[in-house]
Parts: sequence; structure tokens; C-alpha cells
Amino acid sequence: MVRLPNRAQSETIGIVLLTAVIVVVTTTAGFFILTDLNEQTEGESRADIEITANSTAVVIKHQGGDGFNANKITVIVRTGGTEQQFVLADRFRTDNGNGDRFAPGQRWEQTPPNSYSGDIEVLVVDTAGGQVLEQSTVTVTN
Repeated sequence: MVRLPNRAQSETIGIVLLTAVIVVVTTTAGFFILTDLNEQTEGESRADIEITANSTAVVIKHQGGDGFNANKITVIVRTGGTEQQFVLADRFRTDNGNGDRFAPGQRWEQTPPNSYSGDIEVLVVDTAGGQVLEQSTVTVTN
């Protein structure tokens, strides 16, 4: 009968090796998950836009996110079965900032003459990127 020597690694070495394996597996998995998430959102514009309205104007506030060329932003207003499309730089004015840029911190107000009542649906569209930045239904009370 052959006798094997009684040799073993200490518990400390085992814990260190197990910890190293867990760190490597977690890091690798995290890398692939984050890479996949980044690829899904790449190219998408992100902007936090708030839309309000009163009886004479639609007001659009850019709360944060990406900036845009104001000539490439279309505002669509649907009310009472009708639809109107406006270029932001043409039919809206801003009191703060450059009128050629739709940038964070800006407030854009539609120039008259307009008349709104009831529920209106407003879409803010980035025509250069081909995506809707914000869509909101606003109730206007007279």
C-alpha cells in the first residue's frame, strides 16, 4: 500500500484564492453588462424637458441634459383634432441664452398669436436625431 504524505494548504491561502476568483468573475461580468447597456443607449439624446401651456402660449423648459440646435427642434401641437408644427427657433423666443441653441437652463415661450383651450398634446422632436425628446398632454383652463 502506498502512503501519501499529509500535505495541505493553509486556510488563509484558500480564502485568498477564493476571493481572487470571485473578484475576477464579478469584474468580468460587470464589464460585459455595462458595455451592453452603453451600446443600447449610444446615440440617443437625453434631455429633461418640461412643457406647460396657457391660453396663448406653449412654454418649454430645458431642465438638463444634451443641448441641441434650435433650428433642428420641431414642436408639434395637437388640439381639437388639428395639428400644428413649429420650428423652435422660428416661433418661440428665449429670455435666457443663445437663440440658436436649445440648451439646459433655457425657457422658450411660443410667440403669439395662439389660442389654446382644453387638452393639448405637445411633442418636442429632434429632427436631426429623428427622435421625440418629450411628449406631454397639458390641460389649459381659461
